[in-house]
Amino acid sequence: MKATGIVRRVDVLGRVVVPKEIRKIFNIGEGDPLEIFTEKDGIILKKYSPLSNMDGVADDVSFALFRQTGKCVFICDKDVFISASGSGVKEILGKEISKQVYSLITNRQTLVCSFEDGGAPIMLTENESFGFLNQLIMPIRVNDEAVGSIIICDKSKESRISTGEIELTELACEVLAGRFR
Repeated sequence: MKATGIVRRVDVLGRVVVPKEIRKIFNIGEGDPLEIFTEKDGIILKKYSPLSNMDGVADDVSFALFRQTGKCVFICDKDVFISASGSGVKEILGKEISKQVYSLITNRQTLVCSFEDGGAPIMLTENESFGFLNQLIMPIRVNDEAVGSIIICDKSKESRISTGEIELTELACEVLAGRFR
């Protein structure tokens, strides 16, 4: 564990305030769930991600979409990439999503971008576009709250995101969301 030098007292109701600086660093907003872990000598708070606790289901879904579309497939929660399938995509695992992807998720918006139609793809992480020319970014909604996104991408100038791929992605989002109902 890394010491922060910040000390807080527990109030009469057992509450502890997480300092604003720490919340900002870990992108913790008001109402965000935190998971509590214990260690032999302490307590650990971690931002909770329902998608990261799915015992390989996200990996199965991303691989199935990759096999059906032939395009790279990523699944992310509201912070990091948790699954990836396709050629040369594993290096994105664990990396933070870009502010643009985060905005699409939190606003529950779908983005379809095809090179042939003159669309401009967005950055997947803050520093990398990975050279993708076509993108489909669709939020995973659970009870009208977006918990993450499925992203399908490819680098082909001749390809585009098809209606079939959009429908498959909608189905995959429903499968993942169904794990929470």
